[in-house]
Amino acid sequence: MTLVERKTRFFALYKIESKRADDVIAGLDKFWKDYGELVRSITSDNGIEFTSWSFLEHVQKDLGVKMYYSTPSSPQERGTNERKNRELRKYLPKGQTFYAVTQRKLEDIAYKINMKPMLKALNGRSPVELFEIEYRRLTRYKRAYDKRKQNQMAQQLAKQQENKTE
Repeated sequence: MTLVERKTRFFALYKIESKRADDVIAGLDKFWKDYGELVRSITSDNGIEFTSWSFLEHVQKDLGVKMYYSTPSSPQERGTNERKNRELRKYLPKGQTFYAVTQRKLEDIAYKINMKPMLKALNGRSPVELFEIEYRRLTRYKRAYDKRKQNQMAQQLAKQQENKTE
């Protein structure tokens, strides 16, 4: 399963056993464990593994993420993902079976692809470089948001306590 972060072009690869929905859900859960706090939405192709009810239910109810689909037969709507998959094929040629490929090998390939500077899309910077900056920015924003939310809840609780005592 290939996943690409749109803004920084950061590429993540996860080995899944098959295209069955439960295997794709397991792969997505591995991704979620690593990067879930940053995910706002997912856009996929129209493969049957992404349109099954169990997958949709997991993404939208359990993970709370919006799910979008590209138009059928429109790879230009997933251009970043198509480009990264083409780069992946330099390491794992088409027709090669993935059974012997380990998750560690996929991580090494993703690292190599993420370290390559992208001259036009990222002004010569690498996806991993920009992703680290964006990750720090988003986690700082999330911490501030969580702190603000806790303060609001504490104020509401204090008001409720005050109303009860009156």
